[in-house]
Amino acid sequence: MLSSLSNTGSVDRQGVSIGGSQAQFEVMAARLDKLEKENASLKEKVGKMEVKFQSEPKKFNAPSMMALVQQLQMRMASVEIKDLEQITVGGHAFGGVQDCVVFLETKMVFTGGFFGHDVVSMMNPVGNESKSSAHDDILVRDKLAIKGGFDNISAANLYTSMQKPLPRPFSGPGQHPLPALSTFDKWDKQDGIHGIRYTIDLGVEQEVNQSIGWIRSELMLHPEAMMVFTTLVYAAQSHWNKIATFLTELRQICKQQSDDDDQAWVYLCEVVKGLFTELHRIQSAGAARKNLGKLTVEDAGRMMWSVLRCHRLMDDFISHKFLGHPKLSGYSLSHLFRHRLTPKNLEPIKGQVEQLKRELAAVNVKLTKKKDKGT
Repeated sequence: MLSSLSNTGSVDRQGVSIGGSQAQFEVMAARLDKLEKENASLKEKVGKMEVKFQSEPKKFNAPSMMALVQQLQMRMASVEIKDLEQITVGGHAFGGVQDCVVFLETKMVFTGGFFGHDVVSMMNPVGNESKSSAHDDILVRDKLAIKGGFDNISAANLYTSMQKPLPRPFSGPGQHPLPALSTFDKWDKQDGIHGIRYTIDLGVEQEVNQSIGWIRSELMLHPEAMMVFTTLVYAAQSHWNKIATFLTELRQICKQQSDDDDQAWVYLCEVVKGLFTELHRIQSAGAARKNLGKLTVEDAGRMMWSVLRCHRLMDDFISHKFLGHPKLSGYSLSHLFRHRLTPKNLEPIKGQVEQLKRELAAVNVKLTKKKDKGT
């Protein structure tokens, strides 16, 4: 409260003297009132903003941050699933497509290429002996690979191998389980040189050398990715060698146990066809693509997960020596069931046996009569 006002305009407020006129004081008081009103208005606006902020969900302004959060949520959800499928290659454990995508994004510079192989993609580039390998055909192949969005032939070979249930060297017209191998001689002439087996051996070796060269060149600064893809390439070559050995060696065993060489060979070919059918069930999932013009990292992740699963299934086949695996035993039993001897098949044989018995009895009677005459 103002206690006094002197002639000079000084104001005594509880013993404190403030210089100035009455008019100046009123101006200052008016400004203070205005500032207090503005301050109250600002407080009201801030309060409304706080209420609105608390009621609305918080949003990230950066799309990349939101995508990263969603990616982490997906990975956390997959880790929480019990009995998660785990495949370990080159020191890395993969539990699904998302793990493969993260690996491709963090362990290498992904530009649309892929360097892994399974046994089918390793065999698929190999042509039959009758196939042409002219330079023009090779250039057309490279052009189509680029058009398909692949920056290396290895990725293109893997993608095309996922489209059909049989590798290209085994396919062809005809009703035989492996049309290109209608006879054992076409597979292996047993001279160490001729036969589709040796053609594939050379082609696989060439594919391995080419793939390893790409890996060492493109992934030189990414040792973890180099280790994983190198392991996949050499494992695919090993799987092919196991299949080739199985076909040749077991054919000899079946030949000894059966008088019908053709049926023994068809039996093995049906089992091998079943092997590739089971692999194709896995591969077909990896062939799905979002963008046909460019190989995205998501598409490459699906392809990589498919390759990893094919490798594990091949390891299972080999550990069970092929015929002992539950997934292949069905093809073996199917062949045996179709070629079994039924009572209907035995009736003609019984008739033939009875006829032979009667003929033998007649011959014995004649021999007995001749002996009696001789005595």
